[in-house]
Amino acid sequence: MQVHTDKSPAIRTTKSRVTVSPNSIKSIPITHKVINRIMVPIYLREQQQQQQQQPQNPDVIRLQQELEMWIQRYRELEQLYQGHKNHLVIITQYQERIDMLVQENHQMSLILEARIQEVQQWERSYYELQQQLQYTQTNRESEFQIQINQYSNVIANYEKNINELKSTLQLNQQEALQWRERCDYLQKEQEKLRQYYENQRQQDAEILIQSADQQRQQNENEVYKLRNQLDMRMKELEQFKQQNHQLEQTLIEVGSSQQNYETKLLLLTQEIENSNDVFQKKAQQFELTKKRNQELEQESQILREQYDQFAQQLDFYRQKYEQEVLNQRKQESSKLDRERTLSEEMKRIQQQIEERDRRIKQLEVQIQANSQYQSQLIQLEDKCQLYQQEIERLNGQVRQKEQQIQQLQLHNEQTQQKHYKNENTLIKIQNEYQQLIIQQTTYQNNIEQMQRVKMQLEERVILLGSEIERLNDIQRQLMNELDQNVRTRRNENETINTERQKYSIIIEQQTRELSEYKLKLNQIELIRSQSDQLKSDNDRLNQLLRHLQNENEQWRHNYNKLEEQLQQDYETKIIMLSQEIERLSILINERSTEMETNRRKVTILEEELNKKRYTQEEKLAMLTSEIERLNLLNLSYSEQIEMLKTKLIKQDSSDLLLLREKNLYLNQEIERLQNLVEDLSKELEIYRLKYADQFGVGSKYEELLLYLSLYKVEIESLRAQLTDKEKEVNDMRKSQLAPYRR
Repeated sequence: MQVHTDKSPAIRTTKSRVTVSPNSIKSIPITHKVINRIMVPIYLREQQQQQQQQPQNPDVIRLQQELEMWIQRYRELEQLYQGHKNHLVIITQYQERIDMLVQENHQMSLILEARIQEVQQWERSYYELQQQLQYTQTNRESEFQIQINQYSNVIANYEKNINELKSTLQLNQQEALQWRERCDYLQKEQEKLRQYYENQRQQDAEILIQSADQQRQQNENEVYKLRNQLDMRMKELEQFKQQNHQLEQTLIEVGSSQQNYETKLLLLTQEIENSNDVFQKKAQQFELTKKRNQELEQESQILREQYDQFAQQLDFYRQKYEQEVLNQRKQESSKLDRERTLSEEMKRIQQQIEERDRRIKQLEVQIQANSQYQSQLIQLEDKCQLYQQEIERLNGQVRQKEQQIQQLQLHNEQTQQKHYKNENTLIKIQNEYQQLIIQQTTYQNNIEQMQRVKMQLEERVILLGSEIERLNDIQRQLMNELDQNVRTRRNENETINTERQKYSIIIEQQTRELSEYKLKLNQIELIRSQSDQLKSDNDRLNQLLRHLQNENEQWRHNYNKLEEQLQQDYETKIIMLSQEIERLSILINERSTEMETNRRKVTILEEELNKKRYTQEEKLAMLTSEIERLNLLNLSYSEQIEMLKTKLIKQDSSDLLLLREKNLYLNQEIERLQNLVEDLSKELEIYRLKYADQFGVGSKYEELLLYLSLYKVEIESLRAQLTDKEKEVNDMRKSQLAPYRR
């Protein structure tokens, strides 16, 4: 065995030669350098000992060979470690490529987003252009003023082309004739509209008058029916009076007959008792009629109170209506004043316009007559500008007048609403009047019920009259019998005297009964007084009906007055509106000319917009083609990314399998080395026991122990490095596969 002591020492064995370079030492951890430092003096000593002791031990040679084997294994492990490092470098390169692809994909997405934003901006610009078109259509007047200013510049250029101005003047005259014809046509249409409006107004007025006449006729018919019913009731009451008078006469006759025929009443006591029972029943019926009359009086009081309330409400509504009428008249008077002022202002404006037209005509004549066209054109331009300013001012005044007219129309609508409200109040009053009529009908129904009761009483009185006639017949029969018996009773005077005393007692009883009959007659008189009260109530109701009829006539009269006033107001308003229509027709003609010029400008703008749309559509087509191309690129990149993902997954799986196999192999080697170390330690102990006496063997044994301890440390460091590398590989694999798992 030879040992070199150069800067790059090498260890030579009998079987193989292992060279250790500085680069390999730097790649090996610190423990290996320490081992080299320790091994050099060991080999020097061994060489000296071998030179001193030529006979060599076979055990020592075996140990040296095993050490060389271990060194070779260590170098192989280093090469494997470097291979793993190369794999890690390749993995990092793939990861960098993936990051680059991700960045490129992100850049492509940003480019796509930018292109999409550009497309959205183009769409927004397109919508803005559409809105500008709408804005130009809605706000033409403001742009027209700007265009008029532009036209003033054009007129400055027209100083060189006087002949063209003449032709334009002729054309304007022709257009003026056309517009005059149009104005005549519009005036004719306006007259037709007036006639149509007047016809409609007359028809509406006739319909209102017919409806009012129908309502009036209905009310008159109802009043006539009520009067007929009251006359019938009065006739019935007179008939009841006659019947009561006849009954009184019959009662008087009955009393006289009772006084004349006192002797015959003894036989008729039983029948009189029956009649008393009947009279008691009739008295009960009279009491019931009294109660009913009291109830009717209470109802009549309630009706009076309700009528008073309705009268108060009518007074309140009348006051309100009068106040509203006064307010309406004041407002209408103020409106009329305003309309008059407006009409005066409109007339004044029309006069100014006519004067300006005259001036324009005079200026045209002067333009045609004079030869100094340039100076006149400059003056005309100034005047045109002034006229334009005045026209703008007049347009502002016209707008103000239109606003005032709109306000007046709103005010008219409000007055119409108030009129409708008043009509509603009238309808409410009519409804209340109908309710009163309904209450009157209920009262009449109650009266009819009373009349029915009276009819029943009359029937009962007729029955009593028949009974009285029957009693009179019986009395006649008795009179005949008495005439026959007088002859017999003359002989029986004595018995009659005794009987007279009895008759006197009976007469006293009859006098008492007569007093009772007188009380009943008093009750009948009370009933008559109640009937008189009912008559007075009927008279009062008739007076109320007359009063209501008078009020109804007053309301009709007021309604007719209001209709006349409204007709007059509508006629005045129609006149004012016709004047305003004429004025507006003039303004419409002026505006129509402006509209034609503006239409031409709008057509020009539309052509420009169509061109812009065409260019924008071309740009959109280009952008869509670019977007499609970028989408295809994105798809290709996505496919490449998926392919790389699959490759990485396969490589990771293959690398992991290799690493696992290598780890298993290294673990097996480490276990085997541990077993060898244990065996060597056992053998060393044996050698230590065998060669305890030899000094050289002891020192060598110590050196071998150091060598073994160093190998143990190196093995543990290799294990730690393997575990760290496994962790790093697992972390790298997880970090690379994490975004794809998401």
